[in-house]
Amino acid sequence: MAQQVQMSDFDMQRTLGCGSFGRVKFAKYKPDGKFYAVKFMKKHEIIKLKQVDHINNEKRLMAQIAHPFIVNMMGYTKDEHFVYIVMECISGGELFTHLRRAVGGD
Repeated sequence: MAQQVQMSDFDMQRTLGCGSFGRVKFAKYKPDGKFYAVKFMKKHEIIKLKQVDHINNEKRLMAQIAHPFIVNMMGYTKDEHFVYIVMECISGGELFTHLRRAVGGD
């Protein structure tokens, strides 16, 4: 079940990807030594692009789902500048990239 976390409990490492609101970083959770993907989303970009409801729905939906075939959310938090979603880190790239290749987009 997803819980509120403290960003100070994470050692941020390399960037896994970038998007329109921010980036995803590989991070080690200090209390248990496990690795996660931490999505950093810029609040001012979310507001500017009118995506507040979209991000709130994403967080709410991810918090309700726990399934072996879906990337699960471990935790979340926010500060003055960012909204953070902490997820399982699954190797292999983005699902969208694989779907695009499967239908002949690349």
